[in-house]
Amino acid sequence: MDAESRYTVLTAQPTFMHGTNTVRFTDINSGAQPAATVTEGVITLPEGGTYRVSYLAAPEVASTATISIGSTASATYAVRHNNNEVAGSVVQRPIFDVNVALVLTLRTVIQGGSYSSTNYIAGAPGDTIQFVYESDFTAPERKTNVTLIIEKVD
Repeated sequence: MDAESRYTVLTAQPTFMHGTNTVRFTDINSGAQPAATVTEGVITLPEGGTYRVSYLAAPEVASTATISIGSTASATYAVRHNNNEVAGSVVQRPIFDVNVALVLTLRTVIQGGSYSSTNYIAGAPGDTIQFVYESDFTAPERKTNVTLIIEKVD
């Protein structure tokens, strides 16, 4: 069996809220030999080896920004391996600062766009993978289309 046929593609469309949000994928497609298994929302690597883990997160676009957030606010997407954040997988959602001269200054999350990352993970049998969104502000979040691809490359 060649390594290219060892893949699992997971998709979901969650609505992210304030705090840490772990995605429970709703659609799972794999090759004849899955690169990962999913049981009750837990993604598990069935065997040891090197895995390429890629994601694409695409939030739906709102017609207008409706909030102003604090100067230290942030929102990130990331992959976790055995509950530890994979450093190269962290993607910060851009924040836009607007200063209306002599009237007000506001800060808001950029609407829409897409965010992605690809990382290689040395996995062991039983290791777990998670996709998380973390936000330290409350906002009327939109649904986000999330695709997570796990491929066993050796």
